[in-house]
Amino acid sequence: MRDDTYYCESVVLLVEGVTFKIPRFIFQDSEIFQVMFSVPAPEDAVVDGTDDDHPLRLDGYLADDFKQFLRVVLPTSTIAKEPTTWQQWVSVLKLSTMWGFHAVREKAIKNIASSPDIQPVDQVILAKKYDVPAWLMPALEKLARQDDPVGIDDSRRLSAVAGWEFALQLGHVRETYSAVATTKWSELGWGACNNCGNTTHTVRCASHNLQMTVPFPRTQNVVPWPCATCTNYRCIYNNSYNWNKPTTVATGPRSSHDFKPAIQRIFSI
Repeated sequence: MRDDTYYCESVVLLVEGVTFKIPRFIFQDSEIFQVMFSVPAPEDAVVDGTDDDHPLRLDGYLADDFKQFLRVVLPTSTIAKEPTTWQQWVSVLKLSTMWGFHAVREKAIKNIASSPDIQPVDQVILAKKYDVPAWLMPALEKLARQDDPVGIDDSRRLSAVAGWEFALQLGHVRETYSAVATTKWSELGWGACNNCGNTTHTVRCASHNLQMTVPFPRTQNVVPWPCATCTNYRCIYNNSYNWNKPTTVATGPRSSHDFKPAIQRIFSI
């Protein structure tokens, strides 16, 4: 009589020319493997997976990926411990996603996200490739905040997984930093023109082809801005009355800029 708990059937698998003999029960939660195991063998034929001469072939997979996967589902102190690098955990994420090992997949996601060595471009690629949307926002923020733009090689890697539109959108997000304008006007009291009484006036600059209507500033010891009604036009770019230059000026360093609104708008996330 066989014990119900401690008598384990084994299965022999052939992955990339390497043979593995492991307990069959580790695949009990995978629908894909359950289908494989349920395929009946031809009459008078030996069932695949029975022994080294008749292994169950897993074609199209890498032996090292499978080994990293086994380090998680069969961790032992005498054979092998769990993966130690994020690259090894990617192997686990890859196979657990393909084979429907949900708990193993969540463990891989957690370990990859906590790695201090993974680069944001790698995290974006993995997020798109293995459907981990929670990684996108923090990784895209890091890419937008870094001083150097995304390199050609990394752009090609992104394009290969997410499409060239994705790489262009990332460049668009980075460009929003230089397009943040400081339009804060000077903290002057608002009054009216001494000559004509207008409270607003038009300022035109021929060299900059700019025309805008602004409140009329007036404060003690400050000469009011010339009014278009009663004096010559003046270039708003060459003022001397404490008005902030209304041009494209980035606010604060790139590393601390809030790119979330731009990412949400451009990537629709």
